[in-house]
Amino acid sequence: MKHSFLVGAGLAVATVLVTPWNAVAATSQSHGPTATPHVTASAAHPTAKPSSAPKASKSPGAHRSSTQQADPDINGCDFTETPTMWTLTASCTATATIDIPDGVTLVGAGHTITVESPFSGAVVTNAGTTMSMQNLTIQGTNFPSNICSGSLTGVLFTNASGSVSNVTVRGMTRHNGCQEGIGIWVNATGAHQTVTITGSTVSDFQKSGLVANGNATVDVSGSTFGPPDLLPGVIGQNSVQYSRGAGGAFTNNKVIGATSGRDDAASTGMILFEAANLTIADNVISGAGTDVGILVQDSTNVSIARNDISRAPAPDGFESHFGIGVFVDEDSTQVGVTGNTFSGWEENRINAPQDPYILTTTLPDGTVGKAYSAELLAIAEDPASDLTWKVISGSLPPGLRLKSDEAIVGTPTHVGVFRFRLQLHDRVDDTTSSRDFTITIHPADVFLHVTKTAFPDPAAAGQPVTFTITVFNGGPDTALGVTVHDQLPPAFTGFTWTCSATKAPSRCSRASGSGPISAAPVDIAARGTIVFRLHGTVPAGFSSVRNTATVTPGPGTDDMAPPADGEATVTDPVGPALPLTGPDLLPEVVGGTGLVALGGLILVPTLRRKRRPGSRAS
Repeated sequence: MKHSFLVGAGLAVATVLVTPWNAVAATSQSHGPTATPHVTASAAHPTAKPSSAPKASKSPGAHRSSTQQADPDINGCDFTETPTMWTLTASCTATATIDIPDGVTLVGAGHTITVESPFSGAVVTNAGTTMSMQNLTIQGTNFPSNICSGSLTGVLFTNASGSVSNVTVRGMTRHNGCQEGIGIWVNATGAHQTVTITGSTVSDFQKSGLVANGNATVDVSGSTFGPPDLLPGVIGQNSVQYSRGAGGAFTNNKVIGATSGRDDAASTGMILFEAANLTIADNVISGAGTDVGILVQDSTNVSIARNDISRAPAPDGFESHFGIGVFVDEDSTQVGVTGNTFSGWEENRINAPQDPYILTTTLPDGTVGKAYSAELLAIAEDPASDLTWKVISGSLPPGLRLKSDEAIVGTPTHVGVFRFRLQLHDRVDDTTSSRDFTITIHPADVFLHVTKTAFPDPAAAGQPVTFTITVFNGGPDTALGVTVHDQLPPAFTGFTWTCSATKAPSRCSRASGSGPISAAPVDIAARGTIVFRLHGTVPAGFSSVRNTATVTPGPGTDDMAPPADGEATVTDPVGPALPLTGPDLLPEVVGGTGLVALGGLILVPTLRRKRRPGSRAS
């Protein structure tokens, strides 16, 4: 696409006089198809203070006193004054510029100052080196379009610092092609100045919503600039302008641009001309047919990050000849473009390469034994981007891993603070970005309770016996790596065991075995249970068996249960070995009636009477 256009930048390379009915005062240079855009800034000189209407007969400074003064009239508006504050008592129509004394805050109290033809100049300006204002509306109205009668500005800081909070400026327009009509103008031609603008709105302006010009830091947040007074085919407009060394932080604002409707002059959402040390971040920049979202010319050390830069179709009656999201000229240096999203543009970026951007800035903490999932958010301009992640330094917490679909998942197994760096790679454009992260893994909180039983009770020497150990976790977290101890007396040899679990993710590391059960750690879900059963034969020589089971939580686990809950003891009396025959009865496992219990076995015998010597069968 060929880009040869002029931008109505609200400034002049030299002293350029206002040219009524014309947005530009220069001629576009012709370029071949591969040439970069030729951008010429032209209009009223930014360092010239606008002329004002004649001052009122009495000096505003004469009203300052050590005590509150009731309702003095200043150029058509009534104020209650103190040495540090002027409070507007009612809405009014100003007949001339209202000069705010040094160090005074103008409080609008929700009222409106209106100006109308033949007013010219600034509605409110500073008379000293500092000025602030809040809760005020400035409204222009009834200006004819057939004259250019000097400047028209809502709020003007000239070589002064201060603040603007919750101020609305509307209607700074004469509805024509004069390079005038500015909502808020910060103009610093000498010593460095700082102005802060918050929660304010500027709209329906002829040239610019905000101009920050010269040796000034202008920080703007939570404010809206635009839309301008729509003048199809008449003038190039800039909703926000930083120029001649101005910089600062322009963050979390809304900028609404427009189209000039011309093929020789472009309107912009934001224009930077010789700006320096400026951050433009987390803004929404939009507009119907906006010619250029952000135009950067002859500027240095500019960061354009995480903005939503979009463009809707031009309104009826306008022709849109451009459509560039971000344009950076070749004379600008140290301009970073990262993490912005674009939609609706003919070209998203010109001379403004953008790497993929990691939106995620922090990751949540985790808990040992508790499932972990954290989404990793990133953006890339190309919808077909193929984004992959990898750890390039440090390490993830044990038990966690990177998923291909941009997430960290798993179940942490160790307590600690884990620091690492993730790299995002766009394999389509072969570009990368990286960010440092920290994940803190906390101990699991569990409540372990153990019980133990023996069967049969009493047991019999030489007969089977089963010890059952049940461990319950009252939560609230899963208990990982729990060790259950049960030390049988040395004479109890040949015992085997089984393990069963209820309620996932409870699990046994081994389903069965022999030897100490402590060699088979278990995981127990909150409100879950693990059961060990030890099977063997009671040796001779014991009158009773006293056996104790204990439970130990795994690493990274805080057991909130009292110590008594972690131990259980059972005493099982042991009787003499049961005889297999008696003088009159002999069990046979061949069916019949009657039950005989031998340890854990239930026999169903048929009873036969033994024949005594010399007797006959009957």
